[in-house]
Amino acid sequence: MQQLLNTFSLTFSSAMRSLVMRSLVILVPVILVLSQPVLSYAQTNVQPDAERQKELTYMVQQDCGSCHGMTLKGGLGPSLLPERIAAFPRQYLMDAVTHGRPDTPMPPWKPILTEGEIQWIVEQLQLGQLGQASNKSSTKVSNSE
Repeated sequence: MQQLLNTFSLTFSSAMRSLVMRSLVILVPVILVLSQPVLSYAQTNVQPDAERQKELTYMVQQDCGSCHGMTLKGGLGPSLLPERIAAFPRQYLMDAVTHGRPDTPMPPWKPILTEGEIQWIVEQLQLGQLGQASNKSSTKVSNSE
């Protein structure tokens, strides 16, 4: 019986080694191919340049402001002022902007914004840089809601 177990163990080990090697030969190229979208994603996770930041600021004031109020104090959508959104983790806010909010008018912005742009917008909202104070300095946006 012991001899049978030893033979099975040796055969199994050899067969397993062969299976593992064949799997690696197949899996390594597959992993490399599948990692390409991850590398592309990393390139989209770059902070926007100064010109794009101006465009994003205007977009937030106009597009987001149409629901959240021109000074982002709230309207159809909730307030986006720092004191209100401070209760939410950054990832929650990023997901809300990226994917929208189901069963609400909040649309997904992923089709037109990169991950880096969404991250920048969320950071600016958390810092209070895109609400009422920025509207006062903007010539394109009026102070009234």
